[in-house]
Amino acid sequence: MDFQEAIKELNAGKKIRRRAWDNSIFLLVSPQTKNIYCYRYGIKLFDYDLELFNSDGWFIEDDNKEYTFSEAIKAIFERKKVFHKVWENGDFIFCSDNKKEIYRNQLEFFNFLPTHECLNANDWEILE
Repeated sequence: MDFQEAIKELNAGKKIRRRAWDNSIFLLVSPQTKNIYCYRYGIKLFDYDLELFNSDGWFIEDDNKEYTFSEAIKAIFERKKVFHKVWENGDFIFCSDNKKEIYRNQLEFFNFLPTHECLNANDWEILE
């Protein structure tokens, strides 16, 4: 779709992006302010404290059962994605290939302004 159609979808609450962009980058309208923001998923070391070990509200990918963190840790080291019930936007944690680090994949604000070329492009699409 073209930019004009994409903006209509964006203002209707849909996430939009260009196919030419990295898959993690998209635009979204804030329902509170009506401002348009650019986001992307970023991976960072998972920051935690000792209270985490007894916390509940954890879910393992493809499993609807709720777990404590200590119950979910095995799944993390089996390279499954683990989500917390208060995280929005698909954030999850996972372990490194060598199983020595745990990372969080989370949505973050991305300071990006589409170029004039983007405004003339016909490869805009809606993200589900």
